[in-house]
Amino acid sequence: MKTATALILSGLLVGTSAAECPSEETMRKQLSKVELTRAARTARFQQPVPAKLHDKALGNIGKAFSERDGQRVSGVILAPVPVEQIWRSINDEEHHADGFLPVNFSTVVEGRPRGKERVLFQYYRRAGIGRWWASRIVINTKVHKASKGKIWEVHWQDSMDKVDRKQPPISEIDAKINPIVSSEGSWMLVPLGESCTLVEQYSRSDPGGALGVLQALMAAGAIRDTMRGIVEMAEKHHCDPPPAESFLGPDAQPFSKPE
Repeated sequence: MKTATALILSGLLVGTSAAECPSEETMRKQLSKVELTRAARTARFQQPVPAKLHDKALGNIGKAFSERDGQRVSGVILAPVPVEQIWRSINDEEHHADGFLPVNFSTVVEGRPRGKERVLFQYYRRAGIGRWWASRIVINTKVHKASKGKIWEVHWQDSMDKVDRKQPPISEIDAKINPIVSSEGSWMLVPLGESCTLVEQYSRSDPGGALGVLQALMAAGAIRDTMRGIVEMAEKHHCDPPPAESFLGPDAQPFSKPE
């Protein structure tokens, strides 16, 4: 049972977070003006807008929600964090394995880190079971322009046809760990205030083998962990890369340093 002091502090923290977002009514009006079907989740991968998740998130700042349909899973969280910070965390894949996200290894193997288009290698292993994968990440400049800056997005498609499935592209990874079969997905951000961002991730992954059944059952929980992790990373992790690897914005132009 929480003490009275803990309850008071908890209330203060929730109040502080809520104050960083507009009223729920205002956010709903703002979101209704965004053509969410332009996002890759629908335009590229033919999946519906997860309206029920958006609805739940707008009424629960900082709480992650998810839904699963077979190998497809969607997650949404309303973060009391500026969109620029969330964007940096999503694109800072060289630090995704620093304890914030459920991956053990993450590095760009083709193209430049944080670039407009790059191939990302990641690896996950728990209790002796794991998978590795390579994905082509693309900053969706077209949707940012078409939405007049209301949608910030990156999407990915596996690049497994470009790698040797018998040998991970990174020598440090155990060659006995199998690669996934396929994957696709996207991160979509909609700024709803100066320090308030709707964060959505869509993902479809086929890890193959017996792990596929287990992965499907765990997917909804895993994506909620990912949503919470990317927000925590945005709040706590700050990266200042060299100019050659600097951040690009949703228009693929150089991103200014945070104040």
